[in-house]
Amino acid sequence: MFDRGGYKLKGFRTLIRDVFDLLAYRKGPSRRVARSRFAVHEAVIGGQSVSSRLAEQGAWFVRGTLRLRQVTRLSDHGHQPPILPSCRDLSTVEVAFRMFERWQQENFFQYLREEYALDTLVDCAAVPDHPERDVPNSRRIALTKKLQEARAAFDKLTAAYGAEAFVNPEQDRPITRGFKIAHGALARRLCATFARITASNASRFGPSPQRTS
Repeated sequence: MFDRGGYKLKGFRTLIRDVFDLLAYRKGPSRRVARSRFAVHEAVIGGQSVSSRLAEQGAWFVRGTLRLRQVTRLSDHGHQPPILPSCRDLSTVEVAFRMFERWQQENFFQYLREEYALDTLVDCAAVPDHPERDVPNSRRIALTKKLQEARAAFDKLTAAYGAEAFVNPEQDRPITRGFKIAHGALARRLCATFARITASNASRFGPSPQRTS
């Protein structure tokens, strides 16, 4: 919905092309409508009884490339403000009602300007970014998650390996070599998990000291 300050016919044509409806006052001189063409239109809109003397006709603009409805209201003083709706599904009286009740919309935006500084929310100025602002690195976040998962798996495997060592029957495997052979699969999983931790650390922070035996 536009008042005369937003009257831009080429802009209207773009809005209609992009499947928007519009409602605007006609700006500039226009032919007066014969009084005989006006009729009283009545309706109940939003619980409110509405009655206006209106006339409707078609109007062409922008060298015949933009066709709009024109709804003109005849006031008690003979004033004829023309309204241009693009929508076809509103009745003549509803078009006039919406246009002349636009003060509700204007009051709403005035309230936003005064209470929420609406005019300061949109600015075309370029503001430099803060050079010391921390910006999360999405790649590092993913690597950190992998590192945490590898460490959790390593802790779990270490606990399992320690539990096996605690209950190891010494009479069957009295030396460490025998224990390692018996639990070779678990040890290999530990080594593989430690390699994952080392690789994740290298990706996040650079190379880290290698594990020594």
